[in-house]
Amino acid sequence: MDVGSGLTKATDGDRRELLASVAVRARSDGRYGGDQAKPISWRDGERWLVAEDAIAFGEPQAYSNTCSKEWAGSDGWRALLYAILGRLGVSGRTTLVTGVPMAWYHELAEPLRKALVGHHRFHHGATLVEVELKPQVVPQSVGALYYHTGKLGDLPAKLANVDCGTYTSGFSAIYRDRPIINACGGIALGTSVIAAGLAEYLKREYHYQTDLWTYHELLQSGTVEVRGRKVSIKPALRDLTLLLVRPLLETLERSWPNRDEMVVYVGGGGADLFLPAIRHLIPHAQKMDGGIWSVAEGMYLLATVRQE
Repeated sequence: MDVGSGLTKATDGDRRELLASVAVRARSDGRYGGDQAKPISWRDGERWLVAEDAIAFGEPQAYSNTCSKEWAGSDGWRALLYAILGRLGVSGRTTLVTGVPMAWYHELAEPLRKALVGHHRFHHGATLVEVELKPQVVPQSVGALYYHTGKLGDLPAKLANVDCGTYTSGFSAIYRDRPIINACGGIALGTSVIAAGLAEYLKREYHYQTDLWTYHELLQSGTVEVRGRKVSIKPALRDLTLLLVRPLLETLERSWPNRDEMVVYVGGGGADLFLPAIRHLIPHAQKMDGGIWSVAEGMYLLATVRQE
């Protein structure tokens, strides 16, 4: 399970679940959507709304901060974790592989693992769920790399990847199956920066304004409908991305002085946007399979291999 800053993705090998990483503490009173919502609760007198329920019934100013260092393991993060477990129908003893940004892995991984290990009891809507977790915590970018390399029969000696997320981008490099610690890291820059730049551009050029999630959808489609007329924004997106991802390129330039010797993959939900810009620095960079699912699928592969 990848509880990201923008999206939460999970798979049990057979099914996938995808939620917007939006969480808000629910009011103590009131019913939501005629009881269509499924609040998450694990403490007496406290309920949380997540994803579409939080967007429909929560106050935006009260949303959990998903792009802070404290996000992993917070109440909002836990609410999304429980919501996914509830949706997948997980119960009993379960191996859970999840991740944290590469930049904070050494600081956050072990405290998160300790917080997750053992018995969990919570309500998903009206359903009581009890699960015994055996957790493993990995860097998110390593999950993406593992997904791709798990599909390769013969691994190159020097392999690296960039995982382009919503609010952060992580990167990692391995040499003969071992991570190169000083070549792994992350930066607080993701597709949200491009979405904000797009919002300014559309307001300035077309007097067009919409909600945050629609801007992210426009990043994928490359087309916007303005007063009934479809307008291609792909050239603007290309220029915006090249300008705004410069801090990431500068970080990669410092961290990967021998990048010309590496096989480099670019993955994550922002791969299509970021790849052309990254190729200005690393012309041989390739798109990784899996898209937004690469991290969660890589974590699942890691769990199955370790169990074997």
